[in-house]
Amino acid sequence: MTRNDDERREKIAETILRQGELKLGAQLSLATSADLRAAALAAIFSAVAVALFGGAAAIVFSDNPDLKLAIGAGVSGLLYGVGAYLCALACQPTDFYTVGNQPQKWLNDTAMDKEPVDAFLREAQNYQIGILANRQAIRRNGERLKWALRIAWASPFIGLSFLVFLVLYEAAQSYFGASV
Repeated sequence: MTRNDDERREKIAETILRQGELKLGAQLSLATSADLRAAALAAIFSAVAVALFGGAAAIVFSDNPDLKLAIGAGVSGLLYGVGAYLCALACQPTDFYTVGNQPQKWLNDTAMDKEPVDAFLREAQNYQIGILANRQAIRRNGERLKWALRIAWASPFIGLSFLVFLVLYEAAQSYFGASV
């Protein structure tokens, strides 16, 4: 190989390495933003769950309790609690690859004997492993967040459905007698 070929190979290897660093940096930014969203939604869903449980408890212990309304609020609160839990899972700490390396991996005898191109390409392979692992972690936590949002979205409707069912059941019992 000529000197120009060596320089070209080294330039290509450096570009590959730089692109891997950019991708890892972008993934870290995306994951941090997703964690912030999940944490904020966990707090919101938790607050709604507590409010619904508090409302249900206030109804149960009032002078004129309406257990149907308390059950509807309790079911809705429970589902918001599940949504909050899923959000908390989505933002829990996880192994995440970042840019850079540990100098001790470069300072051993075998690394110092390699050509720069080979060392850059080996590090680029390490980055590729990290990129794939990060993608999997982002996808897993994104699925958790999607399910949390779906459950939270459905929660008021499910709680209302329980309330309507109980009201209709009570009306059917009154109309048809205790045989229902």
